[in-house]
Amino acid sequence: MKKNDNSPKAEFTEEGELIVSLTKSLFAGDSDATFRVLKDYMAGNDLKVSEEIIQEFQAAGLIAKRAQRF
Repeated sequence: MKKNDNSPKAEFTEEGELIVSLTKSLFAGDSDATFRVLKDYMAGNDLKVSEEIIQEFQAAGLIAKRAQRF
């Protein structure tokens, strides 16, 4: 089968790139990277997380304290 060199290349939409980035960070087990991806998307789209959700994460013990660096 001959490849058509004139075929259009697939381009991801912003949402498609978001899904790929989130999937990679989730499967890598990197929760910090996952939340950075979400933060960047949310900042660019004027989205906010409610205080209630932040409190749920804190109550569930899902927010780690930063280690002190010397």
